[in-house]
Amino acid sequence: MASGRFWRVDDVVCGFGPHDRPFEEQHGASCVAVVTSGSFRYRSTLGSAVLAPGSLLLGNAYHCFECSHEHGVGDRCLSFRFAPEFLEGVAAALPGVGHVAFPVPRLPPLPALLPIVAAAEAARDDGCGDEFEELALRLAGAALGALADGKHSTRPPTFRDEKRIISALRLIEAKADTPLSLTVLARTAAMSPITSCAPFAQWLG
Repeated sequence: MASGRFWRVDDVVCGFGPHDRPFEEQHGASCVAVVTSGSFRYRSTLGSAVLAPGSLLLGNAYHCFECSHEHGVGDRCLSFRFAPEFLEGVAAALPGVGHVAFPVPRLPPLPALLPIVAAAEAARDDGCGDEFEELALRLAGAALGALADGKHSTRPPTFRDEKRIISALRLIEAKADTPLSLTVLARTAAMSPITSCAPFAQWLG
């Protein structure tokens, strides 16, 4: 969609589902991908994570990874790729950021990140390529800053909780214009409204 010196952004649309075998890929550069629709599992040398709208996929240059769709079909991401020089320059301007290698495979939909995610989606939908240079800087800075506090290395949900979470997330995405109560979401996840809070809170970081 756009590129500049030391950065590039691509609109990645995937139609894979539960019957497609995952395959190994490699990050050619450091990657921060904004998940804008769908859900999938991401496995890399950094670990394994469930990714859904609003979360950020993180990948280090030349690290191998796999994406799979055990619980549904398709996803869409805005994939920002950065050369080391770009991230080093951003990190140098941020207090408390000592390195640019990502220690975890994803960041959850944090409040500080959501305005940038929304702006990136709007720029994509409007075809505003000129906005992506600023968005690349903002996204890289926000991701590195969020990682600097060290609060995002929580234990991943179990496979059973993961399936429940994704069922509820897909219902939310399908009925984005409809108010959904915790009771309805809990029923979708086959849980009580009280016990459903724990795995969701863990996924949200």
